[in-house]
Amino acid sequence: MSKIIVFGSRKGGVGKSTVSVLAANALSQEPFNQKVTVIDTDQQKSISKLRLMDAEDFDEVLPYEVLNYNVPTFEKNIKDLDSRNDIILVDVAGKLDTSLPVEQQEISRVINYVDFLFIPFVSGNFGLESTLDYLKFVLQFQAKRKAEGRPFQI
Repeated sequence: MSKIIVFGSRKGGVGKSTVSVLAANALSQEPFNQKVTVIDTDQQKSISKLRLMDAEDFDEVLPYEVLNYNVPTFEKNIKDLDSRNDIILVDVAGKLDTSLPVEQQEISRVINYVDFLFIPFVSGNFGLESTLDYLKFVLQFQAKRKAEGRPFQI
């Protein structure tokens, strides 16, 4: 069974995708040598696009797999991926739809499987406010998961 990790934030440009790739690079190689898969569910698909460029320029086997999934495909395949990986990093969009309940949010469909959620942020009033909004959202979801006996760490 793998550890499923998300670097999540409501704010764009805080480094979610960058930190996911850096973590995948580090954890898939010496001294860790973990079997790592990155799942790109973000609509921008920046990790998937960069991996295509890597594949063109790199002659050896790449150190970790990158999968270009939408959220329903993620949900369909996560059990199989969970059984054959040590670590799964999921790149998610930060969009919150405050008109929907927590459990109906698209981001909730991914966080439902997460073991660890890290929240990167940048300084400034807008960055702080959107980080706090995101934290309030994930705390609600964390309480729901804890009540179900499936807690995750923030």
